[in-house]
Amino acid sequence: MEIIKPAQVAYIAIYNPSLGQSDETLHEQVVYYYSTKFRESRKASSTSSEEQAREEGNEKLRQIGLAQGLVEFAKAFSDGAPVDAVDSEKSRILMRELEQGWWILASINLTQIQTKSSPSKSKQQESTGGPKIEYSAREVCPQTLLLQHLLKAHSVFLLHHAPSLADLYVRLTRPKFCAALERFWNRFVKDWDVLLHGTPAIDVYDGLKLAAGGELGVGVGEEEWGSGEREVLEGFVHRTEGLVDLVVSRFGDLEQDASPKLPSEVEQSPWLGSGNLPSSADGVMFSGVNAVTRPSMSATAKWMEWIFRSGQAAYGVQDNPHAPKRKRRRKQALSGSGEGKHANLQSLMSSSSQEPNFEDLPPGVPPPIVSAANRSLDKALKKAEQDQRRETESLAANKESGAGTEALMKYMTFGLYGSGWGLPNSRSDDQDKKPDEGEESIAQRDPSKAVKPPTSTGGDLGVASLNRRVQEGCFLVGLKGDLDDEGETDGEDMTDSGAEPEANASKAWNNRILLRTLHIERRQQLGKDDRAQQVKSEETLGARLGQLQTEASTATELSATEYFDRVQVVVYVRRPFIFTFLFELQTPTLNYTSFYRSIHHQLGPLQRPLLRSTSPTNVFSRLYDAVSPRTVTPVDSKQPIYDLVYDPSNLTVHTTIPSIPEAGDVTLGKDDVLLWSRLDALNVHSQIVSTYNATRRSVSELERTAKTSRGWWVVWIRLPSGQSNLFREAFLVRKASDYVDENERKTSFGFGRDVGLGWGSSTGKLAEGIGIDTRRYIEGLLSLNR
Repeated sequence: MEIIKPAQVAYIAIYNPSLGQSDETLHEQVVYYYSTKFRESRKASSTSSEEQAREEGNEKLRQIGLAQGLVEFAKAFSDGAPVDAVDSEKSRILMRELEQGWWILASINLTQIQTKSSPSKSKQQESTGGPKIEYSAREVCPQTLLLQHLLKAHSVFLLHHAPSLADLYVRLTRPKFCAALERFWNRFVKDWDVLLHGTPAIDVYDGLKLAAGGELGVGVGEEEWGSGEREVLEGFVHRTEGLVDLVVSRFGDLEQDASPKLPSEVEQSPWLGSGNLPSSADGVMFSGVNAVTRPSMSATAKWMEWIFRSGQAAYGVQDNPHAPKRKRRRKQALSGSGEGKHANLQSLMSSSSQEPNFEDLPPGVPPPIVSAANRSLDKALKKAEQDQRRETESLAANKESGAGTEALMKYMTFGLYGSGWGLPNSRSDDQDKKPDEGEESIAQRDPSKAVKPPTSTGGDLGVASLNRRVQEGCFLVGLKGDLDDEGETDGEDMTDSGAEPEANASKAWNNRILLRTLHIERRQQLGKDDRAQQVKSEETLGARLGQLQTEASTATELSATEYFDRVQVVVYVRRPFIFTFLFELQTPTLNYTSFYRSIHHQLGPLQRPLLRSTSPTNVFSRLYDAVSPRTVTPVDSKQPIYDLVYDPSNLTVHTTIPSIPEAGDVTLGKDDVLLWSRLDALNVHSQIVSTYNATRRSVSELERTAKTSRGWWVVWIRLPSGQSNLFREAFLVRKASDYVDENERKTSFGFGRDVGLGWGSSTGKLAEGIGIDTRRYIEGLLSLNR
């Protein structure tokens, strides 16, 4: 019998050797430290905290000193280049200099396999010191992949806090700096899966992950790829005051069953915050108007993936990263007789049918507040069931009410989004009624619905409400109220309205605006006048201006200077899309609720066109039609070709290689033929990562071909990108046609390698293996706007 303990994080540390030069200040080098061993021992140990802190401090300094020694020792054998990782029998140690002088150190405990032998051998085990424990690196992420996880997490941290760690260290005091690191990295370590999962072929590249169809099309002839939607989004960026850039990503698809569901049924299949990783078909489909640099855009897209996975619990959404850490309140036990001020409050709140006795209240609590709280609680309890019914009915009503707005957009854009030219009424009868016609507002009609904030965790009603709002469209960062309720006006005074406290509280919640800031690297476009001011002193101004006039006569010449800046971010979600707006700091319109409702109504008509142009089913059929003539094998082959293309010139990664399924899940193809099991996925992705690591050593190598033990051909290609010292890379994956089932075959592995300086030398061999001309196939993929 075997007991398996999966691989997990042992410790993570961030340090700067320059912060502690002497023996007395050596501990000041470490600004963050997390240890699974000591964290678990603090929970279950009865020893004093001082003794544990002393032991943890000694262990921390020993680990960091060992890492520094390994780095200095390896520089003598690698021409000054530091070592990145070291594998031992029990662990995998990672070291990387994040910035100049700032290092991150991480250790991963390998998978432990403990074997329990039969009772006859128990005495022998006792003599040898217990059962045998083996350490295995199987299914543990390779070193390169683990380092990429850390680097991407570091980029998301800088996205929320500062351009660099050095800048943040100077701006904040040391306790606040360490607290910011602890808040982010503790959450990262908690969710960090060090086993192979997701799409390692994508994670190994540091780039912008594109959706299945790539980015939206450009210009005439690419209407099916969404060129019309791109023009609308670009026009929205240029027309909106203070809007710097916009990113749109797609995750998953719409629900197959669009019928209204009860809150308990919606909770069972959440889309946002479900904890699921994005699939290979998910990613960015609109990367903005080039006002933000690609590294910052890549970090923003990574943060959007975190939002899809964690929902409102993602870092920087519900909790403010810049707010001070809240101290936990200690729970005070209530006495059995009910004496004390907390017991008095509990007894008053529990008896909703009786009027409170104000003489028994604790000092400092005004009686009207308790009375208003009781009335609000009574109304909320009475109308809970009515609220659930109203939610299910409004789900169907809101879907029908969106048809009018879409038809209006068709009319304004001359049928760009369809062939319907009619202009029906865009609002239902209930929506056309104004507040002065006797219709009370939603807050007055149902205080419990407006007062209770939607949360991603907690009761069933909160989870169901979030899923319903995601289907209709809501802001995770921005306006937190009802986007379809336009009864309130901006700046309305709610303190002297004469309404009940519950109605005023509901209005306050409905108008609550949540704002966050990001640190991005922007591109400042400079015209010819600005460029003339940047002429070097040794050049004559007249000659330079003449050159500028010559350039301007042929085309509008613009150059870009890059600089870091703080922007305000707004996140709008409407399944299956996530929109991230980057605004100038302190944009006035972000303080008005009508502005957010305007964004909601303007993006509503784009929902159906974007769904159609970015549908994975339509995208794969277009790609198949575009590249199928380049295939040597028959077109009706049941073995599809998966591809991955990395373009360093624009820092984008696109793939059709499926993700690693969870245990028990499989990928079926045509006629329910098994195409992709978990073992196949681990086998292929491991080969891709291995090929990636092997090809970093030789720049002159252009092609490599391998056949895995499970009968998958993996072809790696390097292509020129049009820029010096930059090469595109591509992987092609296909199941071998002569593959024999595992139970029938005798030999299990075949490997082929081809290194050439030209393309013609390998065409015949590759045609025998993967069955296509790889050069023509990749050129066909690159010719498409993806």
